[in-house]
Amino acid sequence: RISSPNSRTEEIRRSVNSLLNKICPENLGRIVSQMAGVQLESAGELELVIGAIFQAALANSHHVETYSDMVFALKTKYPEFHAEEGGGKFVTFARVLLDTCQQEFESLPDALQSPEVSDADRRDMVDKNKERFLANMRFLGHLFLRNLLSTRIVQVIVEDLLGSVDDNALPEEHMVEGICELLTAIGYTLERSCNLSRRLLHDSAHRLEALQAASAEGGAPAYSKRIRFRIDDLLDLRRSDWQQRMYHERAKTLDDIRRDAVKEWANGGCIKQFATAKAGSQPAYILAAEAEAKKLGRKAPPAGADADASPAAALRPRPRLRLAEPPSPSEPLPEPAAEPSPSLASASSPRSSAGGEFGAAGGLPIPFDRAFVGRLAGRLAATSPRRDGGFALRSSWREAAPTSEEAVQGAQWLLEAHLCGPWAARDRRRGLETVVRGACELLGHGHLAWPQLARALRHLVAEEAAAEGEGGPGGGIEREAVFCAVFLRTLEVGLFHTAAFRALPTDRDDAWRLLVGVLKFAAEGECEGLRRRALGELWEVLCAVRGVPVETSERELFRQLARHGLAL
Repeated sequence: RISSPNSRTEEIRRSVNSLLNKICPENLGRIVSQMAGVQLESAGELELVIGAIFQAALANSHHVETYSDMVFALKTKYPEFHAEEGGGKFVTFARVLLDTCQQEFESLPDALQSPEVSDADRRDMVDKNKERFLANMRFLGHLFLRNLLSTRIVQVIVEDLLGSVDDNALPEEHMVEGICELLTAIGYTLERSCNLSRRLLHDSAHRLEALQAASAEGGAPAYSKRIRFRIDDLLDLRRSDWQQRMYHERAKTLDDIRRDAVKEWANGGCIKQFATAKAGSQPAYILAAEAEAKKLGRKAPPAGADADASPAAALRPRPRLRLAEPPSPSEPLPEPAAEPSPSLASASSPRSSAGGEFGAAGGLPIPFDRAFVGRLAGRLAATSPRRDGGFALRSSWREAAPTSEEAVQGAQWLLEAHLCGPWAARDRRRGLETVVRGACELLGHGHLAWPQLARALRHLVAEEAAAEGEGGPGGGIEREAVFCAVFLRTLEVGLFHTAAFRALPTDRDDAWRLLVGVLKFAAEGECEGLRRRALGELWEVLCAVRGVPVETSERELFRQLARHGLAL
């Protein structure tokens, strides 16, 4: 027989736990309404409710997305309370939730097992602690996707668990696995968000590659095969544009199950063995809200936008978990995650300057020609990547709203800009880096698609373009250097796509020369991981160009590469 609650605290705990035990995607709205109906009278009762939600999310990791959706829906449902310790501060739902996440993260043990535990109980303790740790990482990731955690907080978590590149100490295996879980949950959004997010993902991938290749005393690998394969899975997922096979079914609503059943019936009872999904993307309702805000003229903060950008916050060794609120009017607005590509309607309409720096005055059409693109490249060369990040280039390109064909021509003008621009005459190497950086900025923010850039690269290195001029400067060697630098840079920052191979000429010898040039560029650098990545991405095409295994063999291919100075 269940006894009646002895106190108000016990009554609230029972009511909340009863609701949490029934939660699933189908009844989420009803559970949220009932949770919001629980009357709270103090900050302590609010902490009790949030603690119960947090523990339920870690104990039922299969429903972690559902719990995250519930947190997002409840963050404005409960009232604010004065802090019990005084000081005039208020305690809110989101504040207490993030404090709980902070406490859980700080209380994580360095090791999953304790020496005081007997061997019989050690395995159970390891499995339990590890599952809780990984569930916490996934939960933090989904809070980030719902704009409840800032990018700086994710950065602190990654650095605290993985350490820096210069750090000789190797993190524990469960910490590496936890970071892989976190990046799998948020990598797609990080890669399409602000510069800080992309840099965080880039640095984390390099750190994981270094840990994967690390050796312990005696030359043996520092980590087990399971961890090294887990790192491989994450890196492969990034290279495949975060398209992930779903080996484990996610929690579904009844409508989703019905749709799957209808699809299976329509296919004669045969469906794909594994479904695929975009790993690490934000929920549809978050994206819809941001799109609606842009449509209404408001600037929605990107995922993980950090409102506290003061120097004191940057120097804080472990900042507290905090909401990613929009900045105050006195602070500069953050850069949007990705500017929308011009629509067909905007491309066909007259181009107005809209106040752009390079636009014509008085709302006249912007002439999208070689001179205009050259001015954009010159401005890009005059600004530091850390200070500007290519924002002026992207905004002016967006205001010009080129059509698809004009975008291809404009990309070629941009890549040729360092060959004739006066700003590049003094330092050709810096000019090459500038145009490659500009192409990657436009590609990474959706203003150029890979098929468009591939066509521009193909025109750039075409023999007839170099011989007849077509108004374009420079010789064949300089143009091939641009081609190779673009390939290598996109490989380095994770923007490379198989559509890039459309840029290769039809002549096999010319295609071979360009691909070998990319490998030579990679060999000149100091990053072994980038060299391996370039060889891995290009290997199948190299084999196809040289006719492996029909006309030659892989051993002969290695010999041919060695003759070019590439020791593989």
